[in-house]
Amino acid sequence: MANLAVKTGKGFSKADALTQSGFATEVKYDSTVAYKKAVKELGKKFDLATFAQDQIDSRAKGLVGAGFSITVEPGKEDSRERPYKEDVVITTKARKYTGTYALVTGADGLVGGTIVGLADDKTSARKQAKDYISEVKTGKVVIVPIKQVTDGENVAAVITYTPSKGATEGEYIFFGLEA
Repeated sequence: MANLAVKTGKGFSKADALTQSGFATEVKYDSTVAYKKAVKELGKKFDLATFAQDQIDSRAKGLVGAGFSITVEPGKEDSRERPYKEDVVITTKARKYTGTYALVTGADGLVGGTIVGLADDKTSARKQAKDYISEVKTGKVVIVPIKQVTDGENVAAVITYTPSKGATEGEYIFFGLEA
């Protein structure tokens, strides 16, 4: 005996909402028009489970694995070609740098790593790394040469994510018979 499964999801597109809802059956039919007509006719007497069973019986002939979707409120995806705002920092004088060494932990020491210390020269950086590993007793430390700004602006630009103003999440209902 197949069970009626009804799931709701929110997303910027129907595909996003389907993924978010966790509905396992393949969606083959769209019942949005019939849903809106039934809600308008029945008002408060509308029952989603009864509506879903009627749609499965009439359109899919009770086929297990046939999924239906209803668009309650359509979503609109973020369609900006460049979804960011760039603020370039203008310097008033030339930057001056000093070379230092950063002690970085992480997968490869650079991407997603965490700076656990700074040193002025390579010898003291190696000593700090050995002391850190002796203390935590796990992982690895990568010593990376870096330049630090000593005089002037230490920020070159700020890039901020800004989605399109019209991007909205939609609401969707998915239903069907699961085995």
